[in-house]
Amino acid sequence: MVKVRKLWGLALVATVYMFILVGCDSGGGGSESIVSNYSSAAKASIIPVGDARCSNGGILVETGVDEDGSGLLDVSEIDNAEVVCNGTDGLVGTDGLNGADGADGLNGADGADGADGADGLNGTDGLNGTDGFSAYEIWLNAGNVGSESDFLASLRGADGADGTDGADGADGADGADGITSLIELYDAPVSFCPYGGVEINVGLDFDRDLSLSEVELNQEKYVCNGHDGVDGKSITWLGELPESPGAPVINDAYYNKLLNKSFIWNGLSWDVLVAGFTGMDPEFEDPLEEEPALIPVENRELITSGSVARDADDPSLININISGFIDPDTGLPYEDLTKSNFVVVEDGIVQGFVVEKISESIVTSRADITFIVDTTGSMGGTIDGVKDSIVNFLAYLETQSLDVQVGGVAYADAVVEGVDFSADTSATGSFNAWVDGLSSSYMGYSGGDGPENGLDPIAYAMDNFTYRAGAQKLFVLLTDISLHQTGDGTSYTTWTVDSLVSDKLAGVATVHVVSPDSPYMSTGTADAKDLATKTGGSWVDIYGTSGSGYVDLSTLPIATTIAAGYRITFMTDYTEGDHTVRVVYTVDVKDGEFTLSTTY
Repeated sequence: MVKVRKLWGLALVATVYMFILVGCDSGGGGSESIVSNYSSAAKASIIPVGDARCSNGGILVETGVDEDGSGLLDVSEIDNAEVVCNGTDGLVGTDGLNGADGADGLNGADGADGADGADGLNGTDGLNGTDGFSAYEIWLNAGNVGSESDFLASLRGADGADGTDGADGADGADGADGITSLIELYDAPVSFCPYGGVEINVGLDFDRDLSLSEVELNQEKYVCNGHDGVDGKSITWLGELPESPGAPVINDAYYNKLLNKSFIWNGLSWDVLVAGFTGMDPEFEDPLEEEPALIPVENRELITSGSVARDADDPSLININISGFIDPDTGLPYEDLTKSNFVVVEDGIVQGFVVEKISESIVTSRADITFIVDTTGSMGGTIDGVKDSIVNFLAYLETQSLDVQVGGVAYADAVVEGVDFSADTSATGSFNAWVDGLSSSYMGYSGGDGPENGLDPIAYAMDNFTYRAGAQKLFVLLTDISLHQTGDGTSYTTWTVDSLVSDKLAGVATVHVVSPDSPYMSTGTADAKDLATKTGGSWVDIYGTSGSGYVDLSTLPIATTIAAGYRITFMTDYTEGDHTVRVVYTVDVKDGEFTLSTTY
């Protein structure tokens, strides 16, 4: 039950046997007054001016029994709430009479000289002089007749007569015989060639005895026999596969229908064994259609992200890995999309392509997941639940057939600590140990006020973490409050949600958010849910049903969107360099698109 009272003074009478502790939760949530007497507790919160309950502001006083002995009044422990409103402002008093004018002051010193005036107009240009004559015209005016070629020829005199040939000179004396170059071959010593070989000696035979002495030897080389090789293995034929298999052994071979080529494993990489076609495969032929018109951001009803990279087996093919599409009406991924749902454009040219669904083939979609964790003081009641949420989700990922690596960033008013990606999601791994060590006010950073800086750690991870080529980029943000933005009256961050999405995340990464349904908001701050809405992610209430901060992250469509993603492959016509790849899609009359700027 909420009671409303007018507050005519500044005094608040405390209940007998209670004492008031006034402080500021450094982790966020606004200023609060906490009243505690072991078995009973009270909490007072400021009601801002303009609130529907108190137009001039006031105080909300909530009381109840501290049943769990925590010293805090939890939501479930509130038995009574009273609203105490400030009174209305008094009437404005009458203005006093104007005072008498003061005496005139002394004249001030002369001012500095003014700036020079503008330059006068330019005078009128003089008339052009008469053009002079060319050398050829002067030559004509002198009475000569002929063309320019005749004029040029006149500048050179006629050739003189050829002179007579001189007498042949006497033969020179015979030169001395040259030094013979000799090459001598011997059996190579075992110390140089364990399996035998040839020793080659080269030099000049200065003493002309047709053999090389030690002083005549110029070069000494050895050509050694190689040791006997081991017998080769027969080819192990693996059949027709949609991509190269994992953990191959030497001479494993398979046929890739998508590429129309057969490959053989040489122990280090896949070599092309047989190319089944020359020229462009019909599936990759560019369609005769124009690039679709740009879909304005505000009209994009489906939002997802992707990554692009060259194919590991055929550098002429480009792979686009796309995260699963979330149906905004059901919160579940769309199933069974085909080529008809997509248009692919490379550098302004519509491309022919093939599309595969990740879960229907052995194609493994890579995903790099970053946990962005609020570790400020206000997380004291929820941080253990948040940690359990992450640990249990890591255990869930271990049971899924996904190629996943995980990293994390702890933050307060700024980035506190970042941990780059690890492929080990097990309970004994280093990342799990990092999560276990997290706490509220982690490393002494409690947070300076209510909202916290959840945007900078995402930008930090995008700029500093080691993402794998072709991997989906996913973030999971966990916080109990709203987000600082530039323009909110603080200097904690230079980002807004919109600028971070447009500059760092759009079409590149998806953000899933765990936060309060109705967080404390101050002027200019942002609701963390906006990050999920604008990147195609999902949201869940951090307080859930327990209020402990524990959330079953496996219920978020994180793993399902990874597995329900799609891989589009097209054949590039361009050389290595910078390229722009645009993917436009339509599902159930809902449109969307993203653009990737990349180098391949």
